Amino acid sequence: MSAAQWHDRDEPVPPAWADDEGAEPEPDEDILAPVEGRCERCGRAAIERLCEACMRADRDAARQVAAPSVSYDFSARLEAIRREYEASPHRCTCGAKMMRELRPGELCDDCTEKQKDIRAHQAIVRMTVAALPERYRWASFDAPELAARVHDARAIAETRAAISNPNIDRVVFSGTAGSGKTSLACAAMRMLAETRQLQGAYCSARPLAFARSRGKLGEGEPALIINAIEAASLALDDVGLDPAQQFGSAVVDVLWERFDHMRFTVVCLSIPIEQVAEIYGGGVSRRLLDPRDPCLALIEVRP
Repeated sequence: MSAAQWHDRDEPVPPAWADDEGAEPEPDEDILAPVEGRCERCGRAAIERLCEACMRADRDAARQVAAPSVSYDFSARLEAIRREYEASPHRCTCGAKMMRELRPGELCDDCTEKQKDIRAHQAIVRMTVAALPERYRWASFDAPELAARVHDARAIAETRAAISNPNIDRVVFSGTAGSGKTSLACAAMRMLAETRQLQGAYCSARPLAFARSRGKLGEGEPALIINAIEAASLALDDVGLDPAQQFGSAVVDVLWERFDHMRFTVVCLSIPIEQVAEIYGGGVSRRLLDPRDPCLALIEVRP
């Protein structure tokens, strides 16, 4: 079929070699033939200016060329830095010399670390005070309200001495209602945060005793109990007003755990000392009231 006839059929014209039973033509030998050339150095056949062997020899020779040795006197450089530091006119607010001029508000490394420690300490005090009952957040040994509420000056002095003693990890207040035990306990918590950097928590014994029975099954230990056990310092108030025989009461568990791990605990007894063993057992009584324990401060607050 001619090309004109294919054109009339409105179909693409087949290539010229299609008449030869659909076989493609052989490629041109001139296209596939390699380019003939000679290496400028050794005369071998090469496509580029140099053959592969000569180019490899040039690369090996370049690697063998030793770099010029550079001597560096570190001692002289250190001495120059020292002289520059001594002559520096820049100073931190603490008086330490600086190698450059500080930006407004910028401090040296030592002052920066001190500022971080101060802010962390302030945060501990702030969170400890926030954990206290709102009615007692004023409590501090420097507050004039303390002497107005606690008339026993001896108890105040003994409490401050116990908090300052690094061997003490338990303070137990006993006395009648209204004598100022809770006020002293909250002031002690603030002092622990300020002097020992112990972040404190406050808990009354009654809600602690019912925490397990009021919790949902399958949720594990209530957060109130976990916080009371793990707090760096704890003020446990109204001990004795809780139903000690209540099923699952956590008051005894908290006292035992804190005693075993030597975590600072401040306890306010709302019952006479003689009744502690009857209600909580001899083990708790010994841990709270044993006068031979050098880590215990038992303080009676008189009205």
